[in-house]
Amino acid sequence: MASRSIVTSGSWLLGLAGLAYLSLSGSATGAEDRAAPEDTVLAAQFQITLAGFQVGKAFMTADYSGEDYKIDAHGRTTGLSRIISNGRARIISTGHLGPSRPVPETYALNSKDSIQNIVQMALNRGNVAKLAVQPALKQAKTRVPVKARHRRNVIDPLSALLFPAKTESRLVPQECERTLPIFDGRLRFNIRMSYKRSAEVKTRDEGSYRGKVLVCQVRFEPIAGHRADKLDVTRLKDHTGIEVWLAPLGNTPMLGAYKVTIATKYGELAVAPVHYQLGPKMLQTAARD
Repeated sequence: MASRSIVTSGSWLLGLAGLAYLSLSGSATGAEDRAAPEDTVLAAQFQITLAGFQVGKAFMTADYSGEDYKIDAHGRTTGLSRIISNGRARIISTGHLGPSRPVPETYALNSKDSIQNIVQMALNRGNVAKLAVQPALKQAKTRVPVKARHRRNVIDPLSALLFPAKTESRLVPQECERTLPIFDGRLRFNIRMSYKRSAEVKTRDEGSYRGKVLVCQVRFEPIAGHRADKLDVTRLKDHTGIEVWLAPLGNTPMLGAYKVTIATKYGELAVAPVHYQLGPKMLQTAARD
């Protein structure tokens, strides 16, 4: 049970790592400067830790130039955690940026732990048009059925990591106030974010973001696809120890996360960047890592 909870949370954090990844193009220059091409193409490496011990790595690239975007993420368990679970995952999402949130067009996930998990989804204006899932959800009397309405006006988990700013400053409390309607191919859930506090951060890497961040509390709200009698669902719904730290995304009108943490009974589960590179040439480099 312990290993399964860690792996499940880790797969969610692999997606949340995209937030931290996207924020790393932050710089000390003023918001009045125009965004350079380097601000819209990034590559980064993250470590996933539990109670301070590394349990996984994640590598991500994103190209969000113009109105379109593509995010490519892959990760794996590392260290002693591989004794419990030798998991790997890759997620790719494409679409275009709307005024208030991304509008995904394709989403694909391929992960393998004890079993292989495949999701392929095509969307049209936020509505699921085609969906293939392997394996399918097991039938259960307590499972909340996914109906047609649950597949409309949604975003996939990876696209949900892009945050068009509501304000010019990008660092006011209202930027945290968001509800993300997510469908991952099996589960429909909301991620509700709210302002918790502000903080100052300073990274070790030269040229990366240093300054004010918004610390947002994250709440999970299950809608459909889950089993209502599962204790893990109840615990996650009632969990108040999840934080996402939002920082400006370079000089673009976007926000991303500087840090993502989840408090667990085994210690803090966190995603933090260990390396990043900017510029179009870095995409192919990261893909080989």
